[in-house]
Amino acid sequence: MLWGFGDSFTQGCFEGDYLKENYLSIIGAYLNEEVSNKARYGMAFEDINATITKHLQFIKKGDTVIVGGTIIDRIMFPVPYKQIAEYHGTEPEEGFSLTGINYLTLSYFFESYDIGTDKMKSMGFNFSQAEYSRLIYDYQHMLKNPHYNAYIRFYDDMFRHWEAYFKTISVPFYWWKYNWWKDAPEENIGSCGHWDESYHRTFADILFTFMQNNNSGCLENSTYI
Repeated sequence: MLWGFGDSFTQGCFEGDYLKENYLSIIGAYLNEEVSNKARYGMAFEDINATITKHLQFIKKGDTVIVGGTIIDRIMFPVPYKQIAEYHGTEPEEGFSLTGINYLTLSYFFESYDIGTDKMKSMGFNFSQAEYSRLIYDYQHMLKNPHYNAYIRFYDDMFRHWEAYFKTISVPFYWWKYNWWKDAPEENIGSCGHWDESYHRTFADILFTFMQNNNSGCLENSTYI
C-alpha cells in the first residue's frame, strides 16, 4: 500500500476539481501498489500529523508513506462541515473535526457549502468571518512570522521523527516541502495555484527517482521560499 498525506497538492486538486491522475497515483502505478490518499485541501502541519496518527494502526511493514508539506500560516480551526470529519479517518457523532485554515480556505466555510454566517452562528461559531480572519492574521504575523525559520525546523523535526519511527517497522517514509509548489512552469500552474496533470507527471518522476536512490528522507529543492 502507498499512503499519501498532505494538502491539496497531494490530494490532486486543480481548478475546483480533482485530477484523474496525480503524482501519488502515478507513483502507485510505478510501484504496482494500491494507493490510499488521505491528503485534503487546506491541511495544516498539525492536521497532517493528526491524520498520520489516526491511520498509524493500518500502516504495515512493506507499505510506503509519502507526505507533501504545507505552509506555516495555516492554523487548526474548528469548522462545522461534516465532510471534514473524514479527513482524519473518523466520523464523530457531532460531525465536527479540525482542519487547517488560512485566509483563502476560511471563506469556504462562510461562503460555500451552503453554510454561511447564520448557520455558523447556529452551530456555535458566534464570530464573523472578518473576526476569524483577524485571529488568523494575528496568529500568523505576531507568532509565526517573527520565528519563521524556527517553525520550519519544528515541522521538519516532526517529519524526521516520523521517518525514524517508520524505519523501525521497515516502511519507507518520504516528504517534500511546499517550495515545490511554485517550481512548476507558469503554464502548468492553474488560476487556483495548483499543478496541472502534466506537472504532476513530471513531479512524480522527480520524486520516484529520489525514492529509487534513497530508502527514506526529504526531497529537497534548490529554491527555498
